[in-house]
Amino acid sequence: MRAKATLLGLLWMLGVPPVCSAADLTGQATVIDGDTIEIHGKQLQIYGVKSPDVSQTCKQPDSTVWPCGKMAAEALAEFLGDETINCVEHDLGEDDRRAAVCYLGDQDVGHWLAQEGWAFADRQYSYEYTGAEMDAQVSNRGLWHYTVEAANEATLLIGQATVIDGDTIEIHGERIRLFGIDAPESGQTCKDADGDDYRCGQYAALALADFILWETVTCEPRDTDRYGSIVAVCWTYMPLADLSAWLVSEGHAMAFRRYSLDYVEDEQHAKEENKGIWRGSLIAPWDWRKGVR
Repeated sequence: MRAKATLLGLLWMLGVPPVCSAADLTGQATVIDGDTIEIHGKQLQIYGVKSPDVSQTCKQPDSTVWPCGKMAAEALAEFLGDETINCVEHDLGEDDRRAAVCYLGDQDVGHWLAQEGWAFADRQYSYEYTGAEMDAQVSNRGLWHYTVEAANEATLLIGQATVIDGDTIEIHGERIRLFGIDAPESGQTCKDADGDDYRCGQYAALALADFILWETVTCEPRDTDRYGSIVAVCWTYMPLADLSAWLVSEGHAMAFRRYSLDYVEDEQHAKEENKGIWRGSLIAPWDWRKGVR
């Protein structure tokens, strides 16, 4: 499923439209929530973006609760009005869930939602609207007008990051473990191409810190580990990069197959190119933690 979703997103980024399993839908739309509409009795989620549910509330910095989901839906309804829109429908491969790229005239509705700050780019399927989301964030539009803290679901964590080790960062005091990867421990050593020991764990942490520098990091929580740390997919915008993918592709971390297969291909490329830890030999971090030497 993830591979299929990633492929769809990649095709869209390259300008190749998704393969449609049904004809285009044209008509007036009824807004269900900030990223869902109905045309001729068929519900469609706007492809590539994700808005708060219509009943969701968010918190301002002073803890005042505001109806962000309702406001997103109202903004979309006002934008669409009574105009006719055209939607290219396609299957996301998730039960009966349908999604569509929709246009009001020549305006991409998903792009408008992200650019006006009423939706996040849904990176599970596409990075197409990441730039629009970033523009809204910088300009404090829509949801970004406040520090968004979802009251009933996980929220994005955004800010400058402090590197703790090769796969752990901290944003606003929240410890975050990068999803799907495992980097050498801080005190761990590996063998280089000449068979000499070097501190690969320290090297991974320094590489990550150098890559991030002072850029804003955005994290989407996926889980919580046994130590209470958030496990999240994190990325930077400039350059646009999934931190987990970057670390594995540069040979600073391994794909953590126990939890995800998302970064296995990145690891294989790093091995083939003898990058980072793959220039020599190492003990897998999960074995190192068990005392294997």
